[in-house]
Amino acid sequence: MARFRRWITVCLLALLPLISGFAAAAPENGWWWNPNESGRGYFIEIQGTQVYLGGYFYADDGRALWLVSQGQTSSPTTYSGRLLSFANGQSLVGDYQPPGAAVDAGAIDLVFADDRHATLTWPGGVIAIERQYFDPANTVFRPKTGWWWNPAESGRGYSVEVQGNNLFLVGFMYDTSGNPLWYFSAGPLTTPTSYSGALLQFANGQTLTGPYKPPGTPATIGMVTLDFAAPDEATMTLADTLGLVDATAHAKKSKVLQVQPQFNPPLTPLPTAWEGEFAQTKVTDFGGVKTTEKLKGRLTWVAANFGVGVNEYVPIGSVDLDYSYELRSTLQNCNAKKLLPGVVVRTTTGNLIVKADDTYSGSLTPSFDYTYTLVCDTTTPQGGTIRTMTDVTNTAEVEFLMRGKVVNGFIFRDVPATNVGAGTTLAWSWDFKVKN
Repeated sequence: MARFRRWITVCLLALLPLISGFAAAAPENGWWWNPNESGRGYFIEIQGTQVYLGGYFYADDGRALWLVSQGQTSSPTTYSGRLLSFANGQSLVGDYQPPGAAVDAGAIDLVFADDRHATLTWPGGVIAIERQYFDPANTVFRPKTGWWWNPAESGRGYSVEVQGNNLFLVGFMYDTSGNPLWYFSAGPLTTPTSYSGALLQFANGQTLTGPYKPPGTPATIGMVTLDFAAPDEATMTLADTLGLVDATAHAKKSKVLQVQPQFNPPLTPLPTAWEGEFAQTKVTDFGGVKTTEKLKGRLTWVAANFGVGVNEYVPIGSVDLDYSYELRSTLQNCNAKKLLPGVVVRTTTGNLIVKADDTYSGSLTPSFDYTYTLVCDTTTPQGGTIRTMTDVTNTAEVEFLMRGKVVNGFIFRDVPATNVGAGTTLAWSWDFKVKN
């Protein structure tokens, strides 16, 4: 929307699941699309084993159309349910009117290959969809991604996602004739906690079962303002700036309402400390020299700063480390091998940030000295061998990057991509649990 432009990000939150409902995937909540079908999209929110999905596209007469589906997962990576359509509900700035009874619009199946890729099967065919990213910036305050509503106006709502400094919103409701309709708004936040932008209406795009067709130029029909008091609380102002939404109105109209996430499970209180293990294996094989470094350790994180929208932990006390180093040079015929249990750490820096949207990121850099013995065998012109042994002392600073998500009290984690040199591979792992 905004023709579903291809906004690109380098987001690194591919989450590994640890909870029932998605034992092999933890699909990300938010906007999904098929990049080859710009102009329509899908909003997916998953809470535990409950799936809430909306599809935004166009009716046969060209007007914008939406369908929804809600239900339980049918397997760890699969959702099967029914598509529902609604009509005769509340218009943009009109008085509240509940919609009529739901109408079954067909079957839907959703199969997740991983956190950001899925296959959608519905009356429109079989479609490959993926997460849509539009802003890679990392900000402290981020409203909850998901379906928002005013509980007093059941029957219409808003799909809201904020990435970085940009907001992406679609309001699903009805026109004055009772037909389902959606409006779109997207753009940069005006302040870190507020957004104001034009409401756009698209038409004449791809239908549910028809071939791909890009929508026409959108029409501006109003304005929307969102002022977030908290990640799960906002004041929304809808304005019919042109006086065109309600056919009986000749003056501009506006409406102010309080909105909140519709499916908002209670947050798990954050602990005051975490403790656990971390490990890294680094292998470099380049220019005839292969080195293998293995490091594992244990440490405790404690709360340092609990504030609005962000909670920070820092490493405390001693860090228990075991370290091994191995070198083999085929060019100089040198080798070294050293196992150093119980390394004495000089310093440990880093922090672990848990944000209001339950994502976390962190880094850990232990610094320590270690010594290994380098053994080299050199062949003399007479055919003999001279062996030299040299003690080499190094200082290691190893940086661990940790990113993931806290969901229903469980920590999802993933190893972020890391820039390393030619011929170098890294394997990382960590497992932090609430300290007893």
